Amino acid sequence: MPDTQGPGGETVNAYNMFEPHVIELPDGRLMGAIRTHNEEMNPGFTVFITYSDDKGKTWSKPAGIGVDGSPPHLMVHSSGAVICSYSCRTDGIRCERAAVSYDMGETWTQDYALDHRFGNQKDMGYPSSVELSDGSILTLYYHPIPGEYWTSVQCTRWRLMPQK
Repeated sequence: MPDTQGPGGETVNAYNMFEPHVIELPDGRLMGAIRTHNEEMNPGFTVFITYSDDKGKTWSKPAGIGVDGSPPHLMVHSSGAVICSYSCRTDGIRCERAAVSYDMGETWTQDYALDHRFGNQKDMGYPSSVELSDGSILTLYYHPIPGEYWTSVQCTRWRLMPQK
């Protein structure tokens, strides 16, 4: 993969990209989200998006979506919104989050804090979201319960706010 630019013009290459997730959009296009980690970037732990119009043979140059955290999990909601759930691991604000796009990932206009009970826990994350039959979203992840050492599976059930 060719080098790409981070949000501040930093060089990001394949050695900085991990844990991809791919979905098919309603128009048949593939969208991939990639955990990107580069100590020179701000934020240094973020999500890049890439697209394929030929069923995965070739991909567009990845571009950051501007969130502080990862790894990404993508889903398309019945409303047409694309949801990217991820873990924010910034000291002091560690929490599970979800970014929402109403234009197939071109812009990310809403961001939800799904669970922020965990303070500065370092062992957390890897969210995965599904839509339930009533349109609500269930996001699963792992975290230690406050005051506990060991992690456990946690979840948050939530709904999209009306589009602005």
